[in-house]
Amino acid sequence: MILNGHIFSSFTQCEREAIVERIINMDVFIPSLYSFFEDFKLLECWSNCIKRLCPPVQDSIQLTLRYMFNASNTQDQYSKNGRNPFPIELRHDDIAYANLKTCDFFDLGYRQLWLFSVRNYHRMPPEPIKKGRLLATPNRGEADYHTVYHMAKLAEKLGFRSNQIEDILNDPPDRKIAYNMLLKARDPSAFRYSPAKIERFVDVIVRCFDSAKAIGPTSSTADIPGPVHRCGIQQIDAHIGSTNMLYLTQIFDPTTRMTKGAIEIGQVYRWVLKCFFGPCDVLADVEIFRRTTRNLKRKHSTEKLKQERHSKKRPHLLQS
Repeated sequence: MILNGHIFSSFTQCEREAIVERIINMDVFIPSLYSFFEDFKLLECWSNCIKRLCPPVQDSIQLTLRYMFNASNTQDQYSKNGRNPFPIELRHDDIAYANLKTCDFFDLGYRQLWLFSVRNYHRMPPEPIKKGRLLATPNRGEADYHTVYHMAKLAEKLGFRSNQIEDILNDPPDRKIAYNMLLKARDPSAFRYSPAKIERFVDVIVRCFDSAKAIGPTSSTADIPGPVHRCGIQQIDAHIGSTNMLYLTQIFDPTTRMTKGAIEIGQVYRWVLKCFFGPCDVLADVEIFRRTTRNLKRKHSTEKLKQERHSKKRPHLLQS
């Protein structure tokens, strides 16, 4: 339609060809009103996970998280060229670091929290409505306690603080599961456990959990991606098969370009996230590195030695 002059008819043929060339080379899906509203439903699912960590949201989630954030919670005293190491999650429970300016800490922490909810929102349905306001519909599933706990743990590591995060971290998921098992085994409206014994029962169940042995990764149907939609909520198999791609360095890598041909779910999520959160130019010139225990001990001992020498030379600075 563009080349034939049905639209942009006031442009020359050469200019219309240039427009088509630029559209073809765009590193995005061409959106529509339908795809926008379908993607917005997805954003709402993700936001319900983030709200678990926040006090009641009065403004936007971004502003609420900014109030909760304190760069000093993650800032390392061993800065390099005015930069400090900031945690970057590469895989589940696999944290590396990047030397960044303090002003960039919130943006990367904010994006990483959202990415956690993108990967795990299917395990964290919204909080149930208060009993008095419930309709007579089937119960919605409970959130996976371990997933919620890991999200709170990551938020704390990234520098976010709130009473909600503290409450989650102070309530270990194994104990919560054990306690709920006891309540589900006997209807609380008809049975009571002895307050003196229930904690011991929970301890016994948790010890049973602790006896489980870890097994290696196994192949399953979840490893085989299902059909991919261009927008909105994906099928569960396709989503679970894509979770290894949904980390900061892959989704927001400015050097990653969309491939031609069949649509991959990673491309769909990358487009949706860039659309809502914008590009992440900070990652273009940072080096990701790992911090070993040995290196940390060496840094701490070196800094301690410097402080001791400084205090010996100028003791009056420490006296006040």
